[in-house]
Amino acid sequence: MSLKNNKNEAEKLLGSVLAVLFAVPISAYLGSMFGDTYNARVTVYLCILSWTILGSVVLFILTSKSKTASAKSIFLWIISVWVWPLPLIGYLIRRKA
Repeated sequence: MSLKNNKNEAEKLLGSVLAVLFAVPISAYLGSMFGDTYNARVTVYLCILSWTILGSVVLFILTSKSKTASAKSIFLWIISVWVWPLPLIGYLIRRKA
């Protein structure tokens, strides 16, 4: 594996980590809004955080064949971890065609 490929993988990993880091405070805030008890808040927090972590993994796998990662793609990645089923469905539809 060349150094250029390693740099590209590092940029994708950075996008993934940043997306999850942005999701942590948002998940905590939403957990505090929707939970009256500690257990309810923790459940909401864990569900939302698990959703974004799973989305981050899915997006990392889907973008494994892309050539470059830029600031724009990292920004899109942060947004996409919340709506990750949409890129996954698009990928599966293109793959069948």
